[in-house]
Amino acid sequence: MNILNRFSKKTYNLNVKIVIMIIIFLTLLEMACIINCNEQRVIYTYTYFPYRKKKPQEHSFKKVSRHCDQSETCKGIVGAAKALCIRQCMSEYCFNELYGIDELEEGEIDVRLNSFKGCYFEERYNKTRLYDAKAVNGL
Repeated sequence: MNILNRFSKKTYNLNVKIVIMIIIFLTLLEMACIINCNEQRVIYTYTYFPYRKKKPQEHSFKKVSRHCDQSETCKGIVGAAKALCIRQCMSEYCFNELYGIDELEEGEIDVRLNSFKGCYFEERYNKTRLYDAKAVNGL
């Protein structure tokens, strides 16, 4: 019985040492990641256009997006290039404003999509107002 107690104590001590070593290793790994991760972080800066999701706007956006998707310009393209082609087809101004300097890369999450939607609807609204003003003035 005394031999079993010694054996179980040694096993327990060995397990405790292993757990402590794992904890120290993970702590050092986390500290290294914190130091290196801050250097690798990329902060996107782009023009912000406010956009509130509403059904009629979403429907209209998807309709125009589908139209551009099926156009000859964007037909054979895939991936991020297709998304860029569709956005450029929808609005040249908004595309240049949001993606002109820093294009969307393959696999990148598009954090600028809502700003693009806001820009798109703002541009449409301004064009409609300009068209209405011309119609009123007889231009």
